[in-house]
Amino acid sequence: MIPHSAQPCSSVWNRRYRDGATIWCSSVRDPIELLEELEPPAPDRRRWARVFEQFRREHLGLEVDPERSIALAKELDRCETRLAPGVRQLILTECEIAPELLAIAENLLHRLPPGTALSAEGVLEEIGSGAR
Repeated sequence: MIPHSAQPCSSVWNRRYRDGATIWCSSVRDPIELLEELEPPAPDRRRWARVFEQFRREHLGLEVDPERSIALAKELDRCETRLAPGVRQLILTECEIAPELLAIAENLLHRLPPGTALSAEGVLEEIGSGAR
């Protein structure tokens, strides 16, 4: 759901253009279509349209690569002393949906020094960092 106030729009604009951040938006439908359903005030509608027109659109099919996903699960199981079961499952569910994310998870596991434990928050930070 896209909020229809100037505040979130300004935040997205600032992150993208002032800070140079890469912003990924995913949706099963066009974001402007979704915005229209919320019936925002006309100025907000125009602001969001200006923000989104600068985005590059990519249509991705998310498909699990079963062999790589199974290999990642086995590798995660070998890390049982370093990663709690919930953290291992988090890595698998976050990363198995796309080849690029699988590569991030594989790299994370190879970089994880022995005796180092990662929390769920740490894992999400690492995955986010790898995606940038």
